[in-house]
Formats: sequence, C-alpha cells, structure tokens
Amino acid sequence: MQNRGPLALDAPSARAPWAPTSDPADATWQPLFAGADARRIFTYARPDGARVDLFVAYYVHQRQGAEVIHSANTMTGAKPWERIGSGTIVATLDGAPVTLATLRARRADRQRLVWYWYWVDGRFTSSPYVAKLWEVKAKLLGGERRAAVVAIAADYQDTPGEAARILRDFLDHVGAIGPVLARTD
Repeated sequence: MQNRGPLALDAPSARAPWAPTSDPADATWQPLFAGADARRIFTYARPDGARVDLFVAYYVHQRQGAEVIHSANTMTGAKPWERIGSGTIVATLDGAPVTLATLRARRADRQRLVWYWYWVDGRFTSSPYVAKLWEVKAKLLGGERRAAVVAIAADYQDTPGEAARILRDFLDHVGAIGPVLARTD
C-alpha cells in the first residue's frame, strides 16, 4: 500500500474471497492527480491469484491547481503505460447502478483494464462535466466540498473481458466506498 499526503485514507472492506494485500498488482501503475491532499493505492487479492488495485486521489477542498477534474490529471500516469481504449460500463457501486468510465492501457509486457469514477458533493459520476457541475453547485450552495477520484484496475492477458469479470466480482464483494470517503478528514 502506498500513501502520499497528510490524510489517512482507509481501505474499503472486502468480503471473501477478496482480501487486502500489501503487494501491489503492478507498482508501475501510478495515476497522476495534481494537488491531491491524499493519494493511495490499495491492493486486494483472491485465493486463485486474481488481483485488483484500488486507487484513490482525495481532495479536502478543491482549489486552483488541485482539482479532481483537471486536464493534467491522468489515469495512465507517466510512462510506461499507454492508453489504448476507453468507454463506459454500468456496474453496481454501493448498492446502486452507476455508469463508470473505462480505460484500457498497455505497457511492453502487460495490459490493464481500469474502471474509474468521481465522488463529488457526496455522489458518484463518471462524467467529468457532471462532476465539475456538482463541484460548482457545492461551492455556491454550501454543499460537500471534499472530492475524490476512485479507480479499480486489473491486468489481463488476451481480452479485457477477463479483467472485467475480475473487476465486477471485486465490486460485488467490496464494502461501501462512499461512506469511507465521507469519513476521511
């Protein structure tokens, strides 16, 4: 597990067969989110060897240069990862259907599927436009100022469908993520 920043981010709980592990699935995957007050990657594993990295970049309150939605932010991070595809998928998150953004990335010897979403004003969205709208609304009307981007990622060999099954199974077994984010101070 890696932690950057003064805040302590808690790992969401997971039910069997998933369990937290201290060995990252791929230490070279380091999404870049400028100005985050805390940044952490949690890794979970199943007994069959399947692994998922869960990334969180957390902003206590967004400000110039420290925004969850910013053109400099990237899920692929610095090289060696290259973006090779993107899209959306509907998955169950905290008991409700949510559209998540998807990203496929590769490096010389690996391919990775990433599902990600934003937590702004206490709600989830995969749309950067909706997230920005909620951010402005919260600022103007006194709503929740904390924000985060959350991503889950799994490697695959042949098709991204392999990783998609792993990620969906992980979401079926992970505890509620929203309350964990809401508790972070």
